[in-house]
Amino acid sequence: MDERFEESKRRFDAMQKQIDEHIEESKRRFEAMQKQIDERFDAIQKQIDRRFDLVFKRFDELSIALGHDFEEFNSYWLETFLVEQGYPKVAIEKRHFVDLHYRVFPGSKDVEIDLFNEDPFVIGEVTAFVRSIDKITVFLRKIEFLEAEMGEPAKYKLFITYGIAPAIREEAMRLLENAGVKLIALRQRHVEEYSE
Repeated sequence: MDERFEESKRRFDAMQKQIDEHIEESKRRFEAMQKQIDERFDAIQKQIDRRFDLVFKRFDELSIALGHDFEEFNSYWLETFLVEQGYPKVAIEKRHFVDLHYRVFPGSKDVEIDLFNEDPFVIGEVTAFVRSIDKITVFLRKIEFLEAEMGEPAKYKLFITYGIAPAIREEAMRLLENAGVKLIALRQRHVEEYSE
């Protein structure tokens, strides 16, 4: 009986050893496979990141090009509008002003106005899409700065965009309306205008 027990125990121990070796071998294989999968995933992720970087670069280039064309288009139609209103010598242009007291931007003296004309006094902002209310508040600071510099209120204050993010649309329209700024949002079914 003891011999049978010892034999069974030896067989059991041998089987257990084989099972343990198989488990260890399986673990090693799994870890090797996991390492290969991780390396492949990292390589794919890097490739995807590079492609997205390229796509975003192209979008930035397109946005710059469209933004420039959008500004030119708005300069042209605004000049035409003002000539029709009886102002024959109109030259709507992008202008830079020096803000010695940093009223518009805390870290910069440069104030860029997308659409400017002196007679009649016109201030306009042109932007593709408004995602942040900061875009509106900066423009309102530009108006305050330029009206102080010119010593008179602007006759025409315009904010032109393809659209405004829904989350900030109501607040943006309220701020512009309170400042007497005409909003022209082109991405709506119709042109939306708000003035004083």
